[in-house]
Amino acid sequence: MLARGAIPPGLAGSDTRGGGTPTIRRRRERSWRGAGYPNGIDVRLWRTGTNLELSRVAQAIQAQLAGVGVRVELVERDASSQREAARKGEADMVILDWWADYPDADNFLYPLFYSGSFGPEETMRFTQTRAPTR
Repeated sequence: MLARGAIPPGLAGSDTRGGGTPTIRRRRERSWRGAGYPNGIDVRLWRTGTNLELSRVAQAIQAQLAGVGVRVELVERDASSQREAARKGEADMVILDWWADYPDADNFLYPLFYSGSFGPEETMRFTQTRAPTR
């Protein structure tokens, strides 16, 4: 049975009008051709091999993107090589993990929103609104 949208067939709200996978495939092929990539594209997704869950997520991403004409090569490197490649712009995609090392709201907000990668204007805005620590 072909899926015809995000809601599986047989569930309330599913699309029963037709179209399914063959139509999506034709649209995808036309889109890639129109963008100058008649055979889709190849990208590399960098990951570390030390986290089994993220390895599975990377494989799921690879499988899902294959369905829309994106061939994903999984590149497994140590964490420092992966970060360096991301900093230098050598990685098409990078999958990372992060966890809080202590239970404080600032431990979640500050690393996520204070970053030089956002540019000086955004960094300055966040720095000015941060409450002083005691």
